[in-house]
Amino acid sequence: MGGSGSGIWRSMDARMTVEDCLILDSGKLQKDKLIREGVHFSGSITWTRCSTGEVTASISFTVNTLDPDVAWFELSYTITWKDDARYGEQEQIKERIGLTSTILPWGKRRWWFRCPLVVDGRLCNRRVGKLYHPPSGKYYGCRNCYDLTYESSQEAHRYDGVIASMALDMGITPKEVKRLSRKGLL
Repeated sequence: MGGSGSGIWRSMDARMTVEDCLILDSGKLQKDKLIREGVHFSGSITWTRCSTGEVTASISFTVNTLDPDVAWFELSYTITWKDDARYGEQEQIKERIGLTSTILPWGKRRWWFRCPLVVDGRLCNRRVGKLYHPPSGKYYGCRNCYDLTYESSQEAHRYDGVIASMALDMGITPKEVKRLSRKGLL
């Protein structure tokens, strides 16, 4: 009967991870001079698969930071639905995301996104450095609104059940099992 990963438990417990998403990083966009003070211009961003160089997604944007108090970053993109009800349908999305900034000690401005998602009838508006677009999502939003986790945090406790069982069989604590395992004694 099933080995590691068999059954339906994983799909019920596992949350969507940030690694599954397209990521907009305000720090990287600023480093690449796509977000900077006193500009209004348009451009595009592409995501590529590292192993093949294949373009996996692209997005058009317009940025306006002429007035830092009302700065924004507007995205234009097309999503192709993959769910059963709308499979293959395409939808044009235009999403305006507020920008805010903080002044660094050396006088330079650091730009941040304001999360544009509405959850439970309330605008998030959280100041974040990264916004995520999950495969089944329509808009970009923060990690908190999409309830995203990291792959590493899901893997961290993968073997806790096995370790607890070994500890019980051996009459020692799970911490001792881990220590013996690290030393190569198990």
